[in-house]
Amino acid sequence: DALLIEGNGGPQGQDQGQADVGWWGWLFGDGGPSSGTGGHSDLTDTAKWDERSSSHHITEEEEVKKEQQSHEGASDADPSKFCFRRAPAPSEGAQPVERKGQVTDETTFGSALRNLASRDDVRRILEIGTWYGGGSTDSFVRGLRDKQKSNCDVLENMQCCESFVITFEIDTPAWDHARRYHRNNPVWFVHGTTVGVEDMLTNDQIPLEERGEHYDLYYERDRELMEKESPQLAKYCAAVRPDVVLIDGNEYTGWGEFNVAVKRCRPRYVALHDTGTLKTRRVEEEIRRRPDAFELVEAGTDAVGWGLYRLNYDETPREGSFRVIVLTSTKYESLQHLLESLNQARYGNTYRPLHLEIHIDHDDSSDHTRTVDAAESFDFDHGTKSIRRYASAQGRRTMWFKAWNPTFDDERAVVLEDALQLSPVWYEWLERAWDVYGDRPDLGAISLCRQRLRATDGAVVTREAQTPFLHRVPGSHGFSPSAGAWREFVSWIRNVGMDDLKDADVDVEGTVTTQWHRDGLDTWEQYWVWWCWGSGILSGSRSLYNLYIHPPDSYALVRYETDSVTQLVQPSSYEAELSSFPKQLVRFGWNYESEGKSDGTSWW
Repeated sequence: DALLIEGNGGPQGQDQGQADVGWWGWLFGDGGPSSGTGGHSDLTDTAKWDERSSSHHITEEEEVKKEQQSHEGASDADPSKFCFRRAPAPSEGAQPVERKGQVTDETTFGSALRNLASRDDVRRILEIGTWYGGGSTDSFVRGLRDKQKSNCDVLENMQCCESFVITFEIDTPAWDHARRYHRNNPVWFVHGTTVGVEDMLTNDQIPLEERGEHYDLYYERDRELMEKESPQLAKYCAAVRPDVVLIDGNEYTGWGEFNVAVKRCRPRYVALHDTGTLKTRRVEEEIRRRPDAFELVEAGTDAVGWGLYRLNYDETPREGSFRVIVLTSTKYESLQHLLESLNQARYGNTYRPLHLEIHIDHDDSSDHTRTVDAAESFDFDHGTKSIRRYASAQGRRTMWFKAWNPTFDDERAVVLEDALQLSPVWYEWLERAWDVYGDRPDLGAISLCRQRLRATDGAVVTREAQTPFLHRVPGSHGFSPSAGAWREFVSWIRNVGMDDLKDADVDVEGTVTTQWHRDGLDTWEQYWVWWCWGSGILSGSRSLYNLYIHPPDSYALVRYETDSVTQLVQPSSYEAELSSFPKQLVRFGWNYESEGKSDGTSWW
């Protein structure tokens, strides 16, 4: 083994109210997943009912980008916004465009849609069936206006909005009327079909009693129209990721549109109009069949029936699942990178099913909203997925304490903060390490990171080790605790109480981390250090090490996003080192010096 001392020091005491940083922050340059109650409020929307420019202050460079934007889609100047064309300005002296629509605020459905659009968790709405734009489209726009959250930048023939309605209509006169009526509102009009002919009900699926005048007039006509068009619903779903989908279009495509909406849009809410009719019959049957996935929010009847449903995409983990627990709050771009690395990793030889849990701390900011969007829109290719959203700010320490509550000793999990990136072979090595060393009584956890801390004085050291080794210092980057040890640890945390933890004596003799904790650095790691070593020294019941692997040349199985030195191990790299799991492991003390080798029960 090679040892190089690179520096000395440690994190300083914190001012009142400063976010937890911890030794992982000092070593790697950041403070883990951000959390708290601060944030940015929605900007005032000035582009809904007139043509004044937005109050959003933009730089000269952004102004040039806006003026150059000529394509519909994500804004070149602001990725949080989408740009879409406006109808041409009316000629001088032209009469105002008449409102046409059956759904109004006086109807129960119109009122429900307006309230839905004004919810804090709704920003983008996809409507199937614009007609003349004065019905449900208008109700949605009024709801967005109530909360002044569309935040549009208005150009001559384009506008770029953060919150908006995107609506589909194939009838040309109706589409043209609607876009002129809503010229000054945050509405993106799509002229075309939603799904293909293959998604229409076939003749065999239409009961004889439904083949009346409407069927004679429109069924074959609609088939011919759809054969000439390319379906667009899936494409816009993937781009926009709407929070709400309203299905109120063709009588014969409701089931097909519902399937695309749920699978590709993955909205928070689905609204149905004309319930009890052929359009929604199969949709309602599916909703009744899956009460765990569809929660009725509200329903009613005007001239026709309607219903609003909240969707739950959480999947139940399969028995024996290896849990991948991700902690996040506002770092949406970091989260996306981590999730991408999860999907790109290799899991082919695993015998355990995988379950991804994304825990999202509360924060009142637009970045938090984008983080939620990133979590909800992510498709985990290798197992089931669920999301846990906190209603109040927890903070990093509490998020860790609540991350995992195993029941049995043979359960497995890894906890990942959002600013990490994983090697493609991380899971293959971790699963094998647990298979080989899981029964060792001296093993408290396995970490994917390289450990650089010498706990006696806070020095940063570089140690190359060709085989796994044990160290007293835990590593929070890719931390996979023993189920039995972690269960007892979090049980002790709950018994002490979150509010009383600050008064708990978690000093561990001979560690600089104890001084950091006394100076105000209140992090979960020091409590774990004490649990593994402080009480163990006194009672003799615990002396739990952390397992590491340090591949050569500063490679690792996980990397912090700001770490420019560490490289991720790639497939076919360091296969010999990553395939070596000797029975006897070297143990290192607080001073990062060897304490000898052990198989967990005896010494060599």
